[in-house]
Amino acid sequence: MLRSALLGALLLVSSASFAAKPAPPPPPPADIQVAYRLPDGKGTKLVVSTESGANQMTLYNSSISFVFDLAPRAQKQIAIVDGYPNATLKLLTYTVNTSGTYMRSGIQDLTSARSGSRLDFSPSGTKIAYACCWDGTNEKLAVYDLTDNSITYWATQPYFWDVVWFRGGTSIAYSSERDLYEITAPNAPPQHLFGISGGQIDIDAARTDPDALVVSYNDTSGAARVGLWKNGGFTNPDLANSARSWVGNLNCTDTKLAYGGVQNNSGSQAFYIRDLDTGIVTLTSKNSNILMQFWPTC
Repeated sequence: MLRSALLGALLLVSSASFAAKPAPPPPPPADIQVAYRLPDGKGTKLVVSTESGANQMTLYNSSISFVFDLAPRAQKQIAIVDGYPNATLKLLTYTVNTSGTYMRSGIQDLTSARSGSRLDFSPSGTKIAYACCWDGTNEKLAVYDLTDNSITYWATQPYFWDVVWFRGGTSIAYSSERDLYEITAPNAPPQHLFGISGGQIDIDAARTDPDALVVSYNDTSGAARVGLWKNGGFTNPDLANSARSWVGNLNCTDTKLAYGGVQNNSGSQAFYIRDLDTGIVTLTSKNSNILMQFWPTC
């Protein structure tokens, strides 16, 4: 009898202890650092993920290809220009819940743009530079102001390959494939900064130095490199430590480089992230049509 009572008491204590055990805490939100474009069946999608490509979440799907740019992180917006035949500048907004899930909350058409135009948010997040208004001979470098929905034309020429806000948003740098220019105000004379004899020039702004640009280019040997350009020359001509790298951009602290490269000697393309302090390279995605970007602010 006594033995049974003791056993019952032990069972009660054991059950109570088990019932009182707190639930484990939820896992921390994934460290989402990059956004990129990927093929999706017959269309294209925009996803966000960790640097390793884990925890992918899709924010946008399209039946045609597109180009995009991320606003400063707190703004939770992404600008998109559709490819042919749509040629529309769009503004996508998204939310992030407490578990770290990214969800699109809206998308709106802002104005027409040149099909597939590169584009760039200003450091303030209030303006978007892009190309538009092809007249059969020339097109325009335009700036859309999100505060009042106005459009200002900065320059006119046959083709703008890439555009980026420069010097903290006081000027715009642009490339016409093989030449890099800076323009300091609407209709100001462009200043030639850099040129190459072959290939094309892709550009992005450094994040912590307003006077530096990330320039993807072909060097005199024809090698494709990503360099850091400032004050008339390269302070580092090969950030990726690779002769087969392109379309580079830096993270919010200028300590990591995202860039396109090759997986093997056959030339299969992929996108990588290189830690500029350690030299460690992480593969994010194996794909020939990827376009990846870090958020410009932390």
